[in-house]
Amino acid sequence: MARGNGKGKQAANAATMPKFVDVKLSQDEKADFLRQDYDDKFLVTVLQSLCDDGYRVGCTWSSETQAYTVSVTCRNFESPNNGLCMTSFAKTIRQAIGLAVYKHTVVTDEVWLGEAGAGSDEFG
Repeated sequence: MARGNGKGKQAANAATMPKFVDVKLSQDEKADFLRQDYDDKFLVTVLQSLCDDGYRVGCTWSSETQAYTVSVTCRNFESPNNGLCMTSFAKTIRQAIGLAVYKHTVVTDEVWLGEAGAGSDEFG
């Protein structure tokens, strides 16, 4: 016997799927990011702050691209980023996390749908 309000699983999941936002760095932003020296304690503190503010942070390794991907998804209804997911990738997990933090705080000033420049394949 069927239960619920008649919506299929696919329809229910579609409503919760985030919209992916591509935040690319300009050449100047890339150079600035590479000059940053985020220590592990700072990165963990920022990740905790993101989580406290209603963001979900995920990390994964891609054998296809040989890089780590960090995804930051906003689930805070009061945030302009609600329902959005921003990804960052790099060859090391530390750099991928640092890049996610840099994109969130410096490039977008915590509002992801702003303007961004062109990227490269080394990290982004």
